[in-house]
Amino acid sequence: MRRWWATVSIVILLVGVNTTGYAQADSSYVHNFTDTLNLRVLFVQKGLQLRIQNQLGNEQYFFTPWHRNYVGIGGFLWNIGFNLLLPVSPPVRDRNIRRFDFQSSLFGQNWQIDGIFQNYRGFVRSRDRFDTYLPADRTIRNARVKKIQTTVTYAPSGGKFSLGFPYNQGYQQRKSSGSLLMSGDFSYNNIRAANGILPQNAVAPQNQLSLVESYSLTAMVGYGATLIFHQYYFHVFGLTGLGFQRVSYEAAEKKRLFAIEPAYDGRVALGRDQDNWYAGIYASSDFTVTDVEDWRFVGRSSQVRVFFGVRFGEPEFLRKIKPKFLDNLKSSPSIPLPFVN
Repeated sequence: MRRWWATVSIVILLVGVNTTGYAQADSSYVHNFTDTLNLRVLFVQKGLQLRIQNQLGNEQYFFTPWHRNYVGIGGFLWNIGFNLLLPVSPPVRDRNIRRFDFQSSLFGQNWQIDGIFQNYRGFVRSRDRFDTYLPADRTIRNARVKKIQTTVTYAPSGGKFSLGFPYNQGYQQRKSSGSLLMSGDFSYNNIRAANGILPQNAVAPQNQLSLVESYSLTAMVGYGATLIFHQYYFHVFGLTGLGFQRVSYEAAEKKRLFAIEPAYDGRVALGRDQDNWYAGIYASSDFTVTDVEDWRFVGRSSQVRVFFGVRFGEPEFLRKIKPKFLDNLKSSPSIPLPFVN
């Protein structure tokens, strides 16, 4: 089941064929740079933060380190975005601490499809979310946090409001506009540690948790808007809703429950787009909540991008080798190439 959903997410993002109706966008609001090569340099931080909170008290704990930093190059060609990133986070000496983080998107005029596959192993359980020191007594080498998620978002006013503009700059928002947003996602979350997820001094041995696993189907609604002032832009995107969960967890014995939990997705971008060059910052956070007995588990998938890019006419040799089927491509996938280690 886990591998199947990871495969589905990646295939959806890379194939990216929009089979829905595609009305003509209003070019005075959203401009498409046809026959243009777009290149950029960028700094990216990706992360999966886990916070555990005791609902009967004030104790809360974080699993750290929860993010990795990258630098790289990216671009936009033939309506396809791409990124090639190089990890620059300080190396962690403990080989049991590993991070794999895939986050990518597919944009149509009215649709956005996001895929997440995160697999983090080895943590420090700390009261400080920024504590990356690795003392042996707080290091949980066999702990693993995994998240697989596919999200589909629909913007009815997509002809005047570009969902993809702040993310991959293949299009340009030229006038202020906004849209109602409707979204749904399916996610799988797995938290496990053979020696216990919770601090030993915070729970009785018979109540210690070794596994918290959930399947969630979420429905959300919200609003997105991009404000334009001369060549500057401010983009905001917010969704909230409810997730219908089936949760399995193991303490002294394995148990199951069904729950309805809140879900949130927020994004913001700020920058300047001068046609032939652009620069800005983009940030997104997706929250999931799971309650098990007296404990609340809050997972946050995040991504921050700082970028500078240029646009110029597509060289003749690239026009000649462009595959014909891309002329009719109505969606713009963003493909993360394999990391360079």
